[in-house]
Amino acid sequence: TLPWARGETWYLTGGPHAAWAAGTPWGALDFAAVRTWGCRELDDWVTAMAAGPVVRSGLGDVVQSLDPAADERVGWSVLYLHIGTPDRVPRGRPLGVGDAIGHPSCEGGVALGAHVHVARKYNGEWVNAVGAFPFVLDGWTVFEGDVDYDGGLRLGEQRREACECKEPETNG
Repeated sequence: TLPWARGETWYLTGGPHAAWAAGTPWGALDFAAVRTWGCRELDDWVTAMAAGPVVRSGLGDVVQSLDPAADERVGWSVLYLHIGTPDRVPRGRPLGVGDAIGHPSCEGGVALGAHVHVARKYNGEWVNAVGAFPFVLDGWTVFEGDVDYDGGLRLGEQRREACECKEPETNG
């Protein structure tokens, strides 16, 4: 699912870009909540996109395993980056879809404003957001742009383009 509670509006602020660092696949997406103001931690909650235990939590990141082995090096895992320290879910906590992960912030890497960066790994390797295993969130399928951070999400005839803006018809 999308990484926030049903009924809330968030904005796609970054289309496919490096999952972790330069040179990694364009496997990450960035989302910002409605009330983003700089780098202060927000009251909004990032929520689990799938069910599985938290296998890593700290330094602004939370990693959730989707495999029964509960090891981010085996099967699918999801990274939620820029999760603030207060209220961040601890390692070992089992999560269901929609359970609270923590609050968006700028912790854990370069960020110009509080947001959540999500990416996936399979057997410990970062996975591109498009291609053989497309990133699909609540039926929205990712598409790439010509440069990193461009692109967006498509659901049937609906499209949302990544934008450093908050325009509901563009990226909400």
